[in-house]
Amino acid sequence: MYKIYSLPKFSWTTLEPVFRLSSLLNDPHLKFWSVHITGTNGKGTVTTKIAEALWLEGFVTGLYTSPHIERFTEWIKVNGEEISEENFIRIAEDVLDK
Repeated sequence: MYKIYSLPKFSWTTLEPVFRLSSLLNDPHLKFWSVHITGTNGKGTVTTKIAEALWLEGFVTGLYTSPHIERFTEWIKVNGEEISEENFIRIAEDVLDK
């Protein structure tokens, strides 16, 4: 699948590259509410339960978890559905172009 497996790993000492990329993508993080879960154990379970509860209450939910088990598309779910490979590639190419 796609050339994402061969991309170099990034090692930044500041968040400036992230801020620049966000700006180039029109600051998508400012267009929705979000819940961030951190910690050592249970993050996947907690995020999945929160996303499911919000979805059942009528919210459109997006869930990002990492790492993946088999496919990069496992990282992203919208309303409980894994993102399609086509959409993942389209979004990845857009980000890589920026």
